[in-house]
This record gives sequence, structure tokens and C-alpha cells, in this order.
Amino acid sequence: MDKSEKHAINKLLMKNQQFESSPASINPTFDFANLNEGNLLIPDISGFTRFVHDTDMNTGSYVISRLLTVLLDCNILGLKVSEIEGDAILFYKMGKRFSRTEVISQFNIMQKRFGAEILRLSGETRIEINLGLKLIAHYGPISEYRVGNFIKLYGTSVIEAHQLLKNSINSVDYVIMTDNLLNHELYLIGRAELEDKICEVYNQLESICFIWLAFVPEVCAEK
Repeated sequence: MDKSEKHAINKLLMKNQQFESSPASINPTFDFANLNEGNLLIPDISGFTRFVHDTDMNTGSYVISRLLTVLLDCNILGLKVSEIEGDAILFYKMGKRFSRTEVISQFNIMQKRFGAEILRLSGETRIEINLGLKLIAHYGPISEYRVGNFIKLYGTSVIEAHQLLKNSINSVDYVIMTDNLLNHELYLIGRAELEDKICEVYNQLESICFIWLAFVPEVCAEK
């Protein structure tokens, strides 16, 4: 083996040692994917805090687990689950934007199944269940990363979607669709809907604009 071959092998060995000592190789959970764009949908149970306060723990956890299971079973858009967050589910799907019709159809099914399950649970537990359902639909840059066996989401869009749960809407059952999601569909939306457009600033984030629709199954089906 001549000197040039030995030199080349030594360079490869040194490069490999540097790689093995990097944070990504030391920590197997440090596995970031490339930044991409995707849809974020968060169905959230309205009235959850009051329900937890007024209901015994065993009954309350049973009711909420049944309702969240129904929402998981209503997935018609091929959504992935990132988190189940007490009273909400963080769904996402990478790729092109969902249309307004797709979002409303998804929420329509969730709302009908959710309402039917509440009626069943009320009869089963013999308690009054005053819970509603809202949906946040957003779009933007998101990145998947791994922590152990879990896939987590990273990005400002994820923070924005969660901040929208703290909106100023005085309603229980509704769907929010952001400008980022609707994009070119904004030009197709009627003036009446645009009157329900809101722009709000959350903490240090930029202003987030969205339209919202109070949920009335018959009206939403027509739209």
C-alpha cells in the first residue's frame, strides 16, 4: 500500500470518527427531517374545563376517551396523529392544501358522530354532557422529528394553530380556516363570509387572519 492510499484511508477514518461523535449519532432521537409544508387540523372539545370540574374522575375520563376515539375514527382525509392533548387531537398531513370543502366535510362528519356519541353517553352515564366541538384548520411550514418512538411536529405553524384555540369567538361549535389554508380560495368566498373574517395577534406572533363558520350542518353542507 503506497503513501497516497494510506492517506486516503486515514482521511476516511477521521471523517467517520467525527460523524460518530456528532450529536445526531450520539443521540438516536436527534433525527430531524427536512422542512416541508402541510395541513394542521385540531378538533377541540369545547366546555372541557367545566366538564372536568363538574364530573367525577372515572366518569369524566370515560366520556372523554369515548369522544376522542370517535374523532379518531372520523378521519376521512388520511390524516396522521401527532398528539392527543387532553381535549384535542393534533392531526396533520404533509403536501398540498386541503380545500375548504374538504375541511368542512371532515368537520361535518366529526360533528355528527360527536353529537351522536354524546347522546349515547348521556343515556349510559345518566348525566348531562354539555360539550361542543370546534375545529382549527391551518397550513404552513412544518417539520417532523423523532423523539424515541414518537413523531413530533416542529414549526411556527404548529404554534399558530394552537394559539388559534384561544380566539375571541363567542361560540361553542365552529370551524376556523386560516388565510394560509384558503389561499386562492379567498377570492371565491362571498362577502357574507368575509364579514366573519378576523385578524388577531397572539403573544409575539404576527397577525393571523381567518374566517370562521358557526356550525349548522345543513348550512355547511351547502357551502
